[in-house]
Amino acid sequence: EQKWLFISRKEKERSLREAEAARKAMDSLSAKQKELVMMLYGPDPITVSEYAAREGVSQPAISNRLKKIRKKLKKFLRWTDGVLDK
Repeated sequence: EQKWLFISRKEKERSLREAEAARKAMDSLSAKQKELVMMLYGPDPITVSEYAAREGVSQPAISNRLKKIRKKLKKFLRWTDGVLDK
């Protein structure tokens, strides 16, 4: 909470709006989609190849799933291309 002491009220409000948008975007995903995002981008990430092997599917299949997830998330967020690239 102390970190807010060094940023303006406007910046704090923007950060909170962005965090809320990210939460809503994640909430729009299915449980399986959330799992994929967390496995690839969470605190202990694995590679697309590792996830594909774990799921018993091809790497292109996982890449296609990621493409669908990115498209869905972009409906909620104004991220530029490349933010979720792996």
